[in-house]
Amino acid sequence: MSAPEPKQILFVDDDPAILGGLRVRLHRFDSRWAMYFADSGAAAIDELERCDYDLIIADVRMPGMDGIELLRTVSERWPSTIRVALSGYAGEKQVARLVPYAHQYLNKPCPSSQLEELITRCLRLHELLPDARLRALAGSVRTLPVTIRAHTELQAALSQESAGIAAVTGIVASDTALTAKTLQLANSEFFRLSRRISNVEQAVGHLGLSVMRALAASTEVFWQGAEHESITLRLDELQQHARTVAAAARSLARDTPHGDDAWAGP
Repeated sequence: MSAPEPKQILFVDDDPAILGGLRVRLHRFDSRWAMYFADSGAAAIDELERCDYDLIIADVRMPGMDGIELLRTVSERWPSTIRVALSGYAGEKQVARLVPYAHQYLNKPCPSSQLEELITRCLRLHELLPDARLRALAGSVRTLPVTIRAHTELQAALSQESAGIAAVTGIVASDTALTAKTLQLANSEFFRLSRRISNVEQAVGHLGLSVMRALAASTEVFWQGAEHESITLRLDELQQHARTVAAAARSLARDTPHGDDAWAGP
């Protein structure tokens, strides 16, 4: 039996020292991963036009085309490519801009073991959808369908100076999309504690109300389908189905390191 084709991974950073360090640190994976290194967003686009990449890991703060704009372009033109943001600084506005386009988030500097584990996990998830059309469809989703009621209540609660964690948690927990995105962010490397967070109240408390305000205010993160009446009418039913599937997935993955991922999304 022939060996499987190596996975195509593109690293993008304007710092030559960082790219050189990645080459050295990940050299032992050469037989499994075909790794390429671009020093700008424009160079990354050239590479993506040349080759189909399974995964892109891009620094956020780059001159010219920054990492957020690069990942946005990748999500539009190459939606099946898994997108990872790498940053040494994660302000609230930056996070809100990144959320629709990045599947995962890493802090700089990033330990080798952490980077290797994330790449392995992303590629494993990628393999769960062998059909390229399905991968492209899944990768093109940038907004989540939040019910109008939940989004309105969340914005109203967060607009009050006396907003409390408990009230915000109750609203987030009532909506599948709000729950998934909040847990995904709380467990990302931008905000991560030394342990996984699977409790919504802990996630909201860890992120803080200022981050939740930035998240709720982002029109690119959450989609409300008021103009699509047939979809809006079924949203509660679809969300209940999503909660059932997520609970089943987490139960199946309970004894693995990825139980929380089954609930929070890729």
